[in-house]
Amino acid sequence: MAGLLELLASRARDSPDVVAAAVDGGDELTYLSWERRSNALGRGLEGRGVSRGQRIVVCFATRHWVEYAIACAGVAKVGAVAVPVSADRSGFDRASIVEHCGATLSITASDLAGLTDGQADTPLGPVSAAEAVEIAYPPGHLRPPRPAARSEKEVLEALARLRGDCVLHAFAVGGDAARSALWAPLAPGGPTVVVLGALDPERLCAVSTERAVDTWWLAPAAALFVAESGALDRHDLSSLRRVELGAPRPPAAMISRLTAAFAGVGAKLVTDGVPAGPPPEQPPAGPPPAGPVKLPEHGAS
Repeated sequence: MAGLLELLASRARDSPDVVAAAVDGGDELTYLSWERRSNALGRGLEGRGVSRGQRIVVCFATRHWVEYAIACAGVAKVGAVAVPVSADRSGFDRASIVEHCGATLSITASDLAGLTDGQADTPLGPVSAAEAVEIAYPPGHLRPPRPAARSEKEVLEALARLRGDCVLHAFAVGGDAARSALWAPLAPGGPTVVVLGALDPERLCAVSTERAVDTWWLAPAAALFVAESGALDRHDLSSLRRVELGAPRPPAAMISRLTAAFAGVGAKLVTDGVPAGPPPEQPPAGPPPAGPVKLPEHGAS
């Protein structure tokens, strides 16, 4: 099975000008640009002495998703481990994460130019992937921080389950859903990932119409917010086919409400990778048995 960096190099060679990721109102990232700019970053990191297995914090806002994708790929190209952190987290949280993971370097959007200027964008020499391709610290106020690591194998298995040609999300950097969205353009079929800087139901629907988005990735609460905003009725969402919910799985009552709302625009609600729906109807109970019910004697098997 090809690794993440092999998949990226292959897409850059076969589909260089295809857009892998785009930020609404911001930059677009083609496969070729992703490959070359991450190569340059990898060389810049080598020049800083970064090597296999070291932890590198990548701290970005959602609006800088293009730079975030470049940073994570560049870190992987020297065999280091990316630790994604949202720039919206408090300074105390970020400092706690840096200390807890033992990061040797932090990269922000403003750091990329200094790390890549003057660096060649040709491929680096082969390096074996670190045991974990990324370590994430889910948002929250846990003390001490509780990281979640994912291996390259786990990321590739998740990519194999992805569906959609053009997917849209508004996830913040660092969460579980954002970690899956990062590498999604390398999934079979090469979907384009469109990113909203913030969740706005009207803009979500408008972008979906403009780009013929067929899949939404939303947290359950965000999906309910969009469904009850009325925006679904004000836009042409004929291209939308799937609305995939992230964790945690919502209660049955919410699933029923969301299923009905998105069915109105022809989209299926998907939870845990399978279409969601109301629980199956139970057959009506039959009449009680006639006569007394004989119970087994005590001790009888």
